[in-house]
Amino acid sequence: MRARKPKIMHQPPPIAGFTPVSQANVFHVNKNKHLEELVLRQIEDMAKIVEGVDPRWVAIAKTHIQQGFGALNRAILQPQRISGELDYGPTEKGSAEDLDYYVGGKT
Repeated sequence: MRARKPKIMHQPPPIAGFTPVSQANVFHVNKNKHLEELVLRQIEDMAKIVEGVDPRWVAIAKTHIQQGFGALNRAILQPQRISGELDYGPTEKGSAEDLDYYVGGKT
């Protein structure tokens, strides 16, 4: 009988609500990202070579592809809502202090 390989869990970046994911799920999300990029490039290429293409519909097509793959990856990664007490956090946007606050320092 062959021994089972231990399930490797990858730690997410320090983003609130994200939980560890398995190697298999990382593989599927990365595969989806690759497929999404292929489709987006196809749309962009078609928009350049097809005569009379309506750029508004091209933009809508790209947005829908991005939304679809985003939803699919969210289904795999299953980020959770933030629990516990929340405050409004820092008031200045983009400072180093803000980054430290949201990564966990909460100074």
